[in-house]
Amino acid sequence: MNHHHLTWIRIIFIAPLICGCGDVLTSEVLENDHHLEHHVPDHKPVSIQAAWKVTQERLIALRPDSTHTDFTQLKDVLTWLPELAGDSDLKRPAWEQIQRFSNQTLLHATTVDNLLTHRQTVLAELETLRALLQDAGNGPRFDLRHSHFSDDSNSHSQEHSHD
Repeated sequence: MNHHHLTWIRIIFIAPLICGCGDVLTSEVLENDHHLEHHVPDHKPVSIQAAWKVTQERLIALRPDSTHTDFTQLKDVLTWLPELAGDSDLKRPAWEQIQRFSNQTLLHATTVDNLLTHRQTVLAELETLRALLQDAGNGPRFDLRHSHFSDDSNSHSQEHSHD
């Protein structure tokens, strides 16, 4: 090919971008990416603490006749546990323990009946995670048994505000 022919090919491919014709495609792609990036299922907990509580509640509520949606959403939360732990202030060993719990529980969650068979073991492990999350320290403290979340620094300052 000669140099003159390559110049015309470049013009043909570059002209739509310069004229703005490429903006339609670019804006569509960006809009689709934006939509996919920000889609968060309604049942996704906002924190590892909330995920712990949701997991406990859903495990306790699980019945042989639970709906497919209830069971699937419980498995979703189990899948999100490591991600939510990673987004928290937990140290790596705590995150690894949560990941092991998630993976092990998902192995039991092949069917509702299988998970029900292992429910007591899973709930005992979940209690171990509660202690781990309580000991994590830096973030808000929470009483997972009563769904009561509080910030220790605020409660501490309230206790001594009369000084």
